[in-house]
Amino acid sequence: MIHKFTSKAKPKEGEETINGQPVHTIAISRVCFKIGRITVPPALALAVNGFTAHPTMLPGQVKKEGDSEVVWAEGGQGSQWAEPEHFERVKDLMHFGRGGNPKALKKFLCGGWREEKENAGPVWWEQVFEDLETKRVANLDLVRPVEGNLLA
Repeated sequence: MIHKFTSKAKPKEGEETINGQPVHTIAISRVCFKIGRITVPPALALAVNGFTAHPTMLPGQVKKEGDSEVVWAEGGQGSQWAEPEHFERVKDLMHFGRGGNPKALKKFLCGGWREEKENAGPVWWEQVFEDLETKRVANLDLVRPVEGNLLA
């Protein structure tokens, strides 16, 4: 993961910016998701916690469609995030009212996902991030030389 830390200060000429704010620090993190000694696939761990490459649009947001922009109608509870589409599957695993429970979710994370992957082909937790994979690999190629220098 690459994190860029910014401030609301006015950027100096030639300084890297994000949304008009100067970048002060870039942090590189390597993460591994575990339950005890069992490694959970990163895409699964992130998807179960609501991360998605396709955030659901909220009222008032602007969405690009080709060369035009579509503004979603005002109204509703725009201050709350809408749940990603795949979150219905997570609820099936975890929610008592839907036949799941936290133990079922843990069992799924500890290896039950393998059975679904073998039987289903492309699985929901990988589809959540498939559009980002090309960008992730390209960014990883950019970071590897820095990582090598840090570990040397």
